[in-house]
Amino acid sequence: MKNNQWLIPFLVIGFIACASMSEQSRMIQFSETADAFRWALLDGNFRSAARFIDPQIQDSTHDFGQYQNVKIVEYKITQTDIRDNNSRIEQAVDLQYYFLNRNILKTTQMHQVWEYRSMDKRWLLKTELPVFKP
Repeated sequence: MKNNQWLIPFLVIGFIACASMSEQSRMIQFSETADAFRWALLDGNFRSAARFIDPQIQDSTHDFGQYQNVKIVEYKITQTDIRDNNSRIEQAVDLQYYFLNRNILKTTQMHQVWEYRSMDKRWLLKTELPVFKP
């Protein structure tokens, strides 16, 4: 038994390293997911952006026609708060947009809550798409 005592520190270090790699992988996945969501909004592809929303909170009768006249020109993250052992991320995002039939630039803020669903191994948005007012 005494000959195997040197293995314990290596096993502990190995366990910690695996846990750290898992969290790092989760954060890389968040970055990729958040970037894909941002590009969907900037491209005006609101249907694709809505696919990131948790199905439990998503409005199935969502009218995507309200977005066909909206062009988002800037998506700027102004605040990020990481919580619950890196499984919940809240972000404040400033969106600059205009309606295609008007030449008035407007700004709105979108509060995003992202949660990691471990059983699906993916990030889901727990908030709806932003509302754009003329």
